[in-house]
Amino acid sequence: MDPNPKRFPIVSYVLSRLKSDGRDSSPVDPDIEQLLPPSDHDRTALEMMPRLTQPEVLASMSDAVSEVARLRSLLQVLGDRPDHEAVDAARAKIEESEAELSRRLEEIVLSQRPEAERELEGMHAEYEELLRQAEERLVKIYRSVDGAGVGAGEGVEEKVEVNEEVVEILRDGSAQIVWKGWSFRGGN
Repeated sequence: MDPNPKRFPIVSYVLSRLKSDGRDSSPVDPDIEQLLPPSDHDRTALEMMPRLTQPEVLASMSDAVSEVARLRSLLQVLGDRPDHEAVDAARAKIEESEAELSRRLEEIVLSQRPEAERELEGMHAEYEELLRQAEERLVKIYRSVDGAGVGAGEGVEEKVEVNEEVVEILRDGSAQIVWKGWSFRGGN
């Protein structure tokens, strides 16, 4: 859990001078050197930076590594670093769980699709019925105009106006159609 003194000699030295609760020990304590005798690795750090024994320098350095000390304390509570096999096994289990969740989600999405397709089929059937009715109305209008022998535009002005309104709405690409909660907006 502690840093490798060969790789991090100065950090190791400063952390060894901190109390176990993460707060730095009083660097002005005259007995600190006697309480914590320097190890071989400490001697290496002291050779690199001989003023590390000065209380002010040690206090500044202790403040600088306070985050490292807090994380070290947390890791000591959580436990040792897992080996590569345990990490690989955990990753495999996570991937397996994610694959299972993905499969289940796909099943849910696909199970809802048949109902949507059935509704779409119903929309198409009703649209076809509307087309059939419109065709019949147009044939009736044509027969009434043709059968009455009326000249162009005579005798059917009101019906023509209504039909012109419908034609205008159909031509307008921004007309919005609402059908059973579905909203459709035409566009060019």
